[in-house]
Amino acid sequence: MTLCEKLIDLRRKAGLSQEQMAQQLDVSRQAVSKWETGESLPDTNKLLAIGRLLGVTVDYLLDDEQTDPAPTSAGPKKSGFARFWRTYGFVSGYLMSLVGILGLVRIAATLAAGFRLGSIADFGSVDPQWLEGLSTSPIFTDLSSRYRQALILSQIPDFLLCAALTAGGFLLARWLRRKYRTA
Repeated sequence: MTLCEKLIDLRRKAGLSQEQMAQQLDVSRQAVSKWETGESLPDTNKLLAIGRLLGVTVDYLLDDEQTDPAPTSAGPKKSGFARFWRTYGFVSGYLMSLVGILGLVRIAATLAAGFRLGSIADFGSVDPQWLEGLSTSPIFTDLSSRYRQALILSQIPDFLLCAALTAGGFLLARWLRRKYRTA
């Protein structure tokens, strides 16, 4: 049995597709396909990784005369969280962006409410008719203006943090997707 035939047989017995095997070995699916068709051979580092993944020795993989695999003591590699992270890790970036977007919405709502409540008529429970003439007074408009400035300045750190979370989340998701992309 040749290396090509052994790779096909062991991969199928392990229940892996070419794509899954390629993902766990950090190679493209086309590379696995070429190994299985005999167009190319894996390098020595990949042979060790293949042996560990499929639960056989490198001797078995390379020796065409051996027909029964000599199992390694470790057995096939279980990938649990690592496999999950490679497949769905990019979602964490999108969740991070969602938190940032929700923060930006909260800031917008705070500013909108602050500007709405920042009018002089909303400073206490006073008869609005009494305030009609005073609301145009420079003292009260200046107070309202300072309140709005303070409100805006107080939201700048939150805005920067939420904007960074949003942008960073999208960049993280994109990077993870490219890093663990399956061909």
